[in-house]
Amino acid sequence: MIHNHNQTPFLEHEGFDVRPGIESTIGLKQDEVKRLGGDYGECTENGEDVNVKIIYNSTYTMQACLHSCFQQEMIEKCGCGYYYYPLPAGAEYCNYNKHPAWGHCFYPLYKQLMSHNLSCFDKCPKPCKESWYKLSAGYAKWPSSPSEGWIHKTLQAQHKYNNTGTRKDIAKVNVFFERLDYNSWDESPEYTETLVMSNMGSQWSLWFGSSVLSVVEMFEFLVDAAILALILFYRRLTAKKSHKMPHSPTVPSVSLMLEKYRYVEEGLATNQHLERTCNGEATFSQDGLPSYSRYDKCQLPELYLSVVLRRHGPQNEHCVDLGSNS
Repeated sequence: MIHNHNQTPFLEHEGFDVRPGIESTIGLKQDEVKRLGGDYGECTENGEDVNVKIIYNSTYTMQACLHSCFQQEMIEKCGCGYYYYPLPAGAEYCNYNKHPAWGHCFYPLYKQLMSHNLSCFDKCPKPCKESWYKLSAGYAKWPSSPSEGWIHKTLQAQHKYNNTGTRKDIAKVNVFFERLDYNSWDESPEYTETLVMSNMGSQWSLWFGSSVLSVVEMFEFLVDAAILALILFYRRLTAKKSHKMPHSPTVPSVSLMLEKYRYVEEGLATNQHLERTCNGEATFSQDGLPSYSRYDKCQLPELYLSVVLRRHGPQNEHCVDLGSNS
């Protein structure tokens, strides 16, 4: 089996066999994968964020995580551990004397592991950076009949090999790199933010015939228009408030003034009556009504003395001075 440093080999999954009496030639090709992780997929940098305790003294690999998870499942469900895998602290290997039915518990779990139906595959993500080797093998009969004798003698002299005289006791393995470089597979986002902005700009220019500068100018125009609209609205609102008065001024009615002068001119009201009315006293007629109009001097605003009403009639009209006592 070919593996990286600080990685536990799992021969039952990744190993290959070498037959005796055969020269095996193994060619290697190295591939390296770098996964993005995060929003693009599930992977782990060093296995610290994985909810499985690795029982191997090596770096994180998916196989090591799966075997550690399988051993924990064995201990929880079967009460003992599989003797091909290391044991966590406080556990013991399965023994037919103590656990006579452990095989009936082991084989269904192992079948689920081989068919990738065990829950451990959801708990053990792939590493974000991983290297593996592709193997190509060639085989030939070795040693040949003419050279079999001296090869046995050479091995016996150099390595104190116990020669039995048969070719089935020896094998030859050649391992080499087919290429001195390696393939690196790096994941990258198919659609990045830069590509999104570039495509949006291209589509905008295609359908609207504008650029970034024109978009900025349009935005500036909209901002200026909004500010001007707010200013005009504020001025109109303040102008309405300034013209609005809390109470309308009391303007004496012309008809009331004319009526008062009519009473004064006809002699229906005298100064004595006015003085009594202002002092809080009022005179009433026989019918219980005031002797003159309900509009008095105290209720109406003072009129200018120069105001004189003239009746329609002869030229010998007289005027009444409101300021005199007679």
